[in-house]
Amino acid sequence: MSVDFGVSLIRVLIAVRDERRLGALARMVGSEPDCAAPRVVVTVADLVAADRTGWPDVIFLDVGLTDSPPPLSCAAVAVTDDRFQADSLPGLAEVGIRGVVRAVDRRRDMVAAMRTVLDGGCWLAPALGGDLLASLAGNTFCVPGNLTAREVDVLNLVSAGLSNAEIAERLFITGNTAKYHIRNLLTKFAARDRAHLVAISCRITRNYPNGWGRLIAK
Repeated sequence: MSVDFGVSLIRVLIAVRDERRLGALARMVGSEPDCAAPRVVVTVADLVAADRTGWPDVIFLDVGLTDSPPPLSCAAVAVTDDRFQADSLPGLAEVGIRGVVRAVDRRRDMVAAMRTVLDGGCWLAPALGGDLLASLAGNTFCVPGNLTAREVDVLNLVSAGLSNAEIAERLFITGNTAKYHIRNLLTKFAARDRAHLVAISCRITRNYPNGWGRLIAK
């Protein structure tokens, strides 16, 4: 006899033309225990129709499927390659895409992107570089002068793409402590979200090539 525990599985739609990308994505996402078997569409019309039904919780959209992605109401992640250009980011954001990954990214990054956009956040593949993050997050930032040494440690790990749990493990602190430091960093840098914080970090690193020492409170 089967028992229904009322578990709600994440419903994933993959809109992709390249069969190799399709297979890799389906395996990565489908292996997550809380994800339903992904559905697949291969035309823009089918993508729009599926999005309008509200069925998908998250969409992985191959940017090669269309030169002009349609507006999307569901959480969406764009799948691209190394030819991706920063000037494409505003257009993707305008149609509701909140994450960008590379087709060659690891399963961990694909899953992290999916979960981040589902939680209302933004995700940009770390390998795409700080300049892309800066384009996504905006150009305005402030430089605080009262960082603690621990906050600098946390910021460096956030910028490296580590999750809160991974930061906690690396620094031998609790997950709640990691969240506490990140909240403080968001406040001190006047950052809108985690992606904006990383963008600011990348730009400051270029301005302070000898390290963050002068920003740490004495």
